[in-house]
Amino acid sequence: RPSDGSFCDTFALGKVFAACSPVNSRLFTPLIDAMTAASAGERITSTPVLKNRLREIQLPAQWPEPPLFKSHRRAFGTTPGNGEATTWSWKNDESLRKIGERLAGKPNDISVVSFDLFDTLLLRLCAEPADLFFETCRRLAAAWLLKKSLSPEQFRALRMAADEKARKLASARGVSSEINLAAIYAEMDVMLTDRQAALHIEMQVEHDLCLLNPGMVSLVHYVRSLGYKTAIISDTYFPSGEIHRFLGENGLSPSSFDAIFVSNEAGCAKWEGTLFLKACAHFNIHPNEMLHIGDNPVADMRVAAQFGVEPFPYYRVTPRQEDIFTAERKLRQGMSKPA
Repeated sequence: RPSDGSFCDTFALGKVFAACSPVNSRLFTPLIDAMTAASAGERITSTPVLKNRLREIQLPAQWPEPPLFKSHRRAFGTTPGNGEATTWSWKNDESLRKIGERLAGKPNDISVVSFDLFDTLLLRLCAEPADLFFETCRRLAAAWLLKKSLSPEQFRALRMAADEKARKLASARGVSSEINLAAIYAEMDVMLTDRQAALHIEMQVEHDLCLLNPGMVSLVHYVRSLGYKTAIISDTYFPSGEIHRFLGENGLSPSSFDAIFVSNEAGCAKWEGTLFLKACAHFNIHPNEMLHIGDNPVADMRVAAQFGVEPFPYYRVTPRQEDIFTAERKLRQGMSKPA
C-alpha cells in the first residue's frame, strides 16, 4: 500500500506478470524494488508512481528483446502498438488457453469476438471497483472539494448510494437506468463544493489505477490476425470517449476494435441482454455468431448465453490461486486477533 493511502492489488499485479516469459528475476528488478520499498515503509508518493516503476522494466543489455516482452511493454504504454508480437502471451494465461482450441481453424460459426472491459481487458490496482472511492476521497479532501470531513469508508458509502439513487430516478422518469458519471455526481452536491471538479478527479483516479491486461491485449491481436472482427461491450457509466482514452494512454489503439458499446450511451445493458443484441445488429450477425469474453458470471456468462451469444469465462484468479489467496486471508485474520 503506497504512502498516499491508495491500494495496489496483488490479484491484478499477479495476473499481469504471471503471463511474462522468460521468467527471470532480473526482468522484474524495478517491480521487486518498488514493492519491497512499499512494504518496508519507504515513501512511494502515489500509485501512479508505482505504476511508472512498472514501465521502467528493462532487459539486461546482452539479451535480445523477445516479441513477447515487447507486447508486455506495449501494454504498459512504453512502445507503440504496431502489432509486431508473434509470440502470444495469452497462451500463458490459464483462463485463456482453451480459447485457442475454440478458434483453431477459424470456425465459420464465429464472426465477432467481443471483450468485456473492466477486470478483463483492463485491470484495476485494487481488490474491488468500489475501493477506488477511497483514493477519490483522499484526493477530493486534498483539493478542498468536500463540504465536510468524511472518512474514506463514509465517502464510499455515499458515492455508492448516489449511484443507486441516480439509477432509480432515471427508471422513474421512464428512461434507462444505465446512467453516466455526471448523473451520479448530480446526486452528490450536498457533499461537494464543485461537482464538475470532483467528477474529473474520480475520472483521473480511474485512469491512474487502471492498466491493460497484457495477456488480453495479446489475445486481441491474435483474434484480429485470424480475421475476426472485435468489439468492446461494457456496462459502464464512462462514455466511449473515455474508453478510447483508457486504451490510448496504456498503449493500445482504439482502432484495435471495430466497435465499442457502452451501456450509458446505448441506453441498454449487458445484464439485461439488450446491449448484446445492439452489438449484433451493428455487425448484422445472429447472436450465435458472437463469442464474448468476460469475467462477470451473470452479465458476461449467463445472460450472454440466454440471448444466444457464446460466452467464454475469464477468471480474475484461477481456482488454485483463489485457494492460495483464501489461505493467506485466513492466516492474516488469525495473526490480527489478539493473543
